Amino acid sequence: MLDADWDFASAQPQPGQHHVLLVGGGVKLEHQYRNECDISRLLVDEFEQMCERYTKENKEEINSIVAHDAFEYHAPRCIPNLRALLTSSLLIQIQGLLDFSLPKVIEHLAKSKNLPLTPFDKAWRGGSVLCWVKHILKKEIKSGFDFGSGLYSRLRDFYEIRNDQVHHGGYLSAEKRRVIVNRLKGVHIPQYTDLYDIDFSYCRSVINDAESFLIEIEKSISSK
Repeated sequence: MLDADWDFASAQPQPGQHHVLLVGGGVKLEHQYRNECDISRLLVDEFEQMCERYTKENKEEINSIVAHDAFEYHAPRCIPNLRALLTSSLLIQIQGLLDFSLPKVIEHLAKSKNLPLTPFDKAWRGGSVLCWVKHILKKEIKSGFDFGSGLYSRLRDFYEIRNDQVHHGGYLSAEKRRVIVNRLKGVHIPQYTDLYDIDFSYCRSVINDAESFLIEIEKSISSK
């Protein structure tokens, strides 16, 4: 994740911080968040491969049906829902990247253009960073960012899915969210469990949207 102590203007890395030296000195703002997105993509690949190996190695145990005394506890011998746990953790990671990066990126770009703006904090309209971004770009900076392109609405959908992962144990919290799930590729909810079934492909698509969102925001503010 982008380092909280990172100075975008001077691009001086902190001790122990991984960084890439560029010709001419300094690190471009775009390179910083693209680096974070690429690391997230590598993490998705690692998790998917690990899940495939684990499922193959434990196939017999995962598919077995064993009768137990209902009054006795028997500890699990494998993780049957490993993919759900891994994809959920990836979505939380991506949301954390956006929550941290969006205010940093916008505030840095606005400062470079001498554009005043209301700083983001968790008390701002319930702490919704996406709502803050829309308010800043439309009402304060008055950029030409296209909120009707579908990119913003997909990220709003993603935040709804992420909220159920964090606050509802990975289960559908409200029927209105089933409508959201039905329009997303790589996300399913079986009627009989209401437990989210999220594919690694959806994690990749969210990372792509997050990166595109940051790039388009930078373009819209830089053109002011």
